[in-house]
Amino acid sequence: APGGAAPGGAAVARLHSAGREHLRQMGRVIAFDCLIFNWDRLPCVWGNNGNPGNVMFNKQDNLGCIDSCCMHIGVDLPNNPAQKFADRLEALVFAVATHPSEPQPDFQKVQTLLRDGIPSLYDGLMYDINDDGVIEVQTGFLEMVRIIAESMTLAKLESVERDLFNYMMHR
Repeated sequence: APGGAAPGGAAVARLHSAGREHLRQMGRVIAFDCLIFNWDRLPCVWGNNGNPGNVMFNKQDNLGCIDSCCMHIGVDLPNNPAQKFADRLEALVFAVATHPSEPQPDFQKVQTLLRDGIPSLYDGLMYDINDDGVIEVQTGFLEMVRIIAESMTLAKLESVERDLFNYMMHR
């Protein structure tokens, strides 16, 4: 339930357990999107506002996402954007893992999206998840990073690479 007003008139959240889980689910989506380099769903690592139309909840109150495309980052492009992304992501994971109770600026972008929206596209919820909500998003992010890290082996990555290459060559 709202617990007051934040700057701009947004209600300040007192998060209940379902709301906390929704925010952790958003954090998991961000980690998954980092893995597949799907840059337009929720703002965090990327320099955009997000696309909240690609995130929704089903009747069972679970988060669902659409438009889950796997993007390729060319390692041979000028200025090596793949390495820049890897460095940025590594710094973000390190910051969240070493300071889990401190809201990180990249994750505060989700707070801004939910509260303020995107001009001329999405009005936002006028509801501020505050620092507690940002930390829930970060918690979900770290949970998924751990799952990915524990389940990925070099052999699995090479298998995925082969499968994607074969798929692209036989389309």
